[in-house]
Amino acid sequence: MPTFKNETDKRLQVEDINERLVTVAPDETVETYKYLPSPDWSVVSDEPYYQIVEAVHTVEAAGAGFEDQAVDPDNHVLELRSDVDLTAHANSGSAEGYPVLADTPVQVRHDGNIGELHLNFSEAGTCVVIEIKD
Repeated sequence: MPTFKNETDKRLQVEDINERLVTVAPDETVETYKYLPSPDWSVVSDEPYYQIVEAVHTVEAAGAGFEDQAVDPDNHVLELRSDVDLTAHANSGSAEGYPVLADTPVQVRHDGNIGELHLNFSEAGTCVVIEIKD
């Protein structure tokens, strides 16, 4: 977890990873998702990195077949959540694709080479595409 150390000679309050306000004594550490600026705090561990959601798209299909969704290639993680089975193809759609099962979130990491998704729905349904900054 992201961990910070209190570098002051006083007790400081901060919200921990469980969203509770805690008091941190001098030279003690706290796990928090909040960014704590220096000089009061030093970074003990910055992993795992907090994932920032850049965009959310809802793609609806009236029946079986393809629906397209543009995505920003700079967002190197795509999370797909669908209420029906589908196959997600990158860009041209010629590759085998990523299977996405109903009610099972899937994260796809890429190196900046995906700018469009071609979603092949098995039936009418909805897929939420979440772009995450990595």
